[in-house]
Amino acid sequence: MRFGIEFGSYPADLDPTEDQYADIVFRMGQCLVELGRWEEAHLHFYTLYEKAVLFELQNKDNALPPGIRVLDKNKILRWLEKVRPHIPAEMAALEPGQKPESPSPQARTNADAGPTKQEVEEVLNRLKPERPLDTGGTLVGRDADFSWFRFVIPAAKVMRDDLPTGQHDFIPLNPSDSFLTTQPEIYLVFRLVSDSYDAVPLATQCFLETAEAIGHPRMIAQDHVLMAMSDQSGYFRLAAPERGWTPGLYRCGLFAGERTSAYTQADEVRFRIIQANTTS
Repeated sequence: MRFGIEFGSYPADLDPTEDQYADIVFRMGQCLVELGRWEEAHLHFYTLYEKAVLFELQNKDNALPPGIRVLDKNKILRWLEKVRPHIPAEMAALEPGQKPESPSPQARTNADAGPTKQEVEEVLNRLKPERPLDTGGTLVGRDADFSWFRFVIPAAKVMRDDLPTGQHDFIPLNPSDSFLTTQPEIYLVFRLVSDSYDAVPLATQCFLETAEAIGHPRMIAQDHVLMAMSDQSGYFRLAAPERGWTPGLYRCGLFAGERTSAYTQADEVRFRIIQANTTS
């Protein structure tokens, strides 16, 4: 079974009695917190909290059927408090369950005068392209419709999330595009564009780009996985070389098929190794 929910979005007709939808929105909020996308995380938790309060009011005098699961508004409130220091003041001042106040006539008049200089600068800053290796997760494939991988995220650890349907997702923990030379393992957590229609072998091979530039490419790390039918999420585990990681930029080719070659390469992802500070 597949859910038509994209990362960073939530269903507008969310029903707290529907475990799967509520669970997905809550876990998406947790992932957004790990990625530092605070405003989006606040939106997810705030939506869940409003739905939980509404459900509680509607069923205050009704006896719920035995075994029914409902949202824990106190737990969601704790996550809202965790996100609150990282979001704009006007958003943080909005209490759960409180609706935004309608603007006064004077405020509407000022708004009609056009945006301020500060507002224009904020919009222009959002339109500027991001610097390379600045996102913590690399979206691979310029057009996901023609790529095996929807995204690949380098991370220090990975967690398996078992869904009520029997399927499972792998969630990157401590995602980053840069790691220290003392990092024992690096995980490339990925999601496929669509479910595996059959047992599909996938592989990755990582090279130090500085070595390739001088004409002597040498494979530093590699891994192979076999995607079972209906699997859509997985990860590659890159163990540190015997002598440790060499500082520099690494390019990892992603391959689909029994053999690794230019004909089976589906995409690539990069991460950087930084020299650890060894001073005492």
